[in-house]
Amino acid sequence: MATPKPSKVSIATLRQAFLDIMRNAGQPLERIDGPHEIYRLPNGKTVRLRANNQPGLMAKAASGDPNARLTFEGEDYVGIAYPEHDVKAGTVKAGTVGVLGYLVPSKVATKAIRAGHKHWLATPGRNDRPHDPDNRMRVIRFDGDPARPGRGFNMHWQEYLVGFIELPPDGNDAAVPLASTESAIQQKVEACKRELAALTGRPVSAISISISY
Repeated sequence: MATPKPSKVSIATLRQAFLDIMRNAGQPLERIDGPHEIYRLPNGKTVRLRANNQPGLMAKAASGDPNARLTFEGEDYVGIAYPEHDVKAGTVKAGTVGVLGYLVPSKVATKAIRAGHKHWLATPGRNDRPHDPDNRMRVIRFDGDPARPGRGFNMHWQEYLVGFIELPPDGNDAAVPLASTESAIQQKVEACKRELAALTGRPVSAISISISY
C-alpha cells in the first residue's frame, strides 16, 4: 500500500506561521506596502518571505545566466517557511503538522542557490540529456543528503532556524481551494482599503491592512 502524501497547507497559513514565529522570537515584522511579501525587522533591515509546501527555497532568476540576479537579492534577508509533517529532530509530534521558519542572510542564500544551480547544469538530466541552460527557476532543498550540492540545508543552515510553530488541527486547510481563498481575501482587503481611503481622505496607497488569524 502506498504511503499517502501529506496534505498541503495554504501559502497564507505558512506566511502567517512565519510571522508568528518571528514575533515569538522577539523580532516582529512590519509589512512593507507593495505587491511582494517584503517585511521590515525592528532594526530596519528587510526580509523577503518565501513560503513553500516543499522543504526548500525556490526563487526565480532574472535570466538563465547562472549568476543572474535573484528575486530576493534586494533585501537583507530571505525568510523561508515550509510545513513539517513528520517526527524529525524532535520538533513535531506524530500526527501533527507544524511550520519551520528560517531567516537567512540574502548573500548566504544567493551563494548556495548559485552553487547548486551550477552543479545542476553540469550534471546530466533525464536520458542523459543536458539540463536547459535557459531555465530561470532556482531550487535548493532542506531535505536529502547534506553532502550533495543543493540538498540537506536543514543541516547546513541550523544557525538560521528561527523556530517552529505547531498548527492547530484545522491549520491544515488542503480541502479549501488555495487560489480562490486567497483571491477572496485579497479582494476584501482591497475593498476595505478603498473604504478607509474615502473616509480619511488619504490615497489608497497610504492605507495598510494587516491580517492575523
